[in-house]
Amino acid sequence: TLQQASSSSSLICASTGLAGLGMLTDHGHRDHGWNENLTLQGYNVPPHNLGRGPDFAAFSQFVVDNVLDQTSSPDDEASLSNHSPRILTVTFSILSSRDKDRRLDFAAPMDYLQRHLPSDLYRVQAHAMWNQTSLIPQVQIAQSTDIFITACGGGAMTATFLSRGTSLILFYQADGGIDFSTLGSLPNQPARLDWDLLNNAGHLRTHWFPIHDPYND
Repeated sequence: TLQQASSSSSLICASTGLAGLGMLTDHGHRDHGWNENLTLQGYNVPPHNLGRGPDFAAFSQFVVDNVLDQTSSPDDEASLSNHSPRILTVTFSILSSRDKDRRLDFAAPMDYLQRHLPSDLYRVQAHAMWNQTSLIPQVQIAQSTDIFITACGGGAMTATFLSRGTSLILFYQADGGIDFSTLGSLPNQPARLDWDLLNNAGHLRTHWFPIHDPYND
């Protein structure tokens, strides 16, 4: 807290800190933004975060600049110096939720990509982001990622720190919707969690796929 108006510095020093956007929510007036139930009831409510993409991108860059304190990665500099193709990194965010049906390890898809993608052009890696990886490693991983694959859940929020143009692939429950105003089940509606946030982050290339059988599909 700034306690002295006459202070010559606007900086605040702390061993820990929290930065956030006060307007940011993944729910808003339509739960996670995809709740068609309100529309069916006659409500015409736009997504809460519609048009806020520039703010999301600016906040992401602010965090990255202050956490990493760098403008380019060693891999990027090495690639520019020898004119060799940059290796693209595919990152799986595994075990990204406490809910069993969204707590995916992506073992089969990772094995498939590792066997079929040329190793001199692609690097496939996996990290348990949710509840197991602290902030700085998450930002570092996100900034070195070109394709980020995750199920909806806490582990998907690492996407907040992805670079502009990164592909974000999210898997959601096709029939696991919940009406958060009543906590009632919406079995015929999808559970695209954080849709309103991630779908309006226009600096990312966001794709949504339903979860069927993640071990075979």
